[in-house]
Amino acid sequence: MSSHPLETQIASLEGSYHQISDRLHSIDRRLEGFDARLQHIDERFAHIDTRFAHIDARFQRTDGKIDALQWRMTSLVLASWITLMAATLFHH
Repeated sequence: MSSHPLETQIASLEGSYHQISDRLHSIDRRLEGFDARLQHIDERFAHIDTRFAHIDARFQRTDGKIDALQWRMTSLVLASWITLMAATLFHH
């Protein structure tokens, strides 16, 4: 037989169980705080994503304006060239 009675061993195990339980509860509280901070960070990233979406939309509108101006400029250059060639041909 062991030198400690069974009740003493059970009491020791119960004490160890309570220590483990307290440590696990402490870890749970820290993880809950960490989750709250992560949620706040996620909200901030969502806000940043929204702002980048607005900026991206502005760039797309600007790209559309530039494309429209490019076609106008190409048309003007082509019309000027045709006019110059026609004037050169009909002048002689």
